[in-house]
Amino acid sequence: MVLITKNDPLAVGSRLPAFRLSDTLDAEITDELVYARRPRGLVVAFTCNHCPYVMSYERRFLDLARITLPRGISWLAVNSNAANPNYGDDSVEKMKSRVRANNYPFPYAPDLLQDVARSFGAACTPEFFLFDDERRLRYTGRLDDDQDESRVKTRYLAEAIEDLLAARVIRRDRSHPIGCSIKWL
Repeated sequence: MVLITKNDPLAVGSRLPAFRLSDTLDAEITDELVYARRPRGLVVAFTCNHCPYVMSYERRFLDLARITLPRGISWLAVNSNAANPNYGDDSVEKMKSRVRANNYPFPYAPDLLQDVARSFGAACTPEFFLFDDERRLRYTGRLDDDQDESRVKTRYLAEAIEDLLAARVIRRDRSHPIGCSIKWL
């Protein structure tokens, strides 16, 4: 297990950084377009294809998205490893295959300049950022407390989403992300 700490993390309460990406279907994704749909919240998941941590969590975060999308939570997956030639499994073509194979219910976008990851202060995959309807960061960190689903005791992101939807104070607004480091260029 790798515990990741970040040098310049986005602080809870910060505004959503502006971004402009194209997803695996070549659709433009921007912060403005996401919020034009008037979501109750937005989860930005920094992820990739090759990381064993992502592989162990992927079904769980896809399931959580499928449950929360109809309740007004938008989702966006960002792969900041896509431009790194040393990680062919994270290429845009492999991202397209992954979206089809796993029936992603939300956009998966390559961060080819890695500027989106830098603006969020993202450090690893998987790492999650939950914003409210006013574009304020309400939670950042990991999905839950164990890579092995059978040992999970605390579902950090799901709890934060439930608190957000119920207009409650977020019980835990930060957890330390655990995963593979972003493969910086």
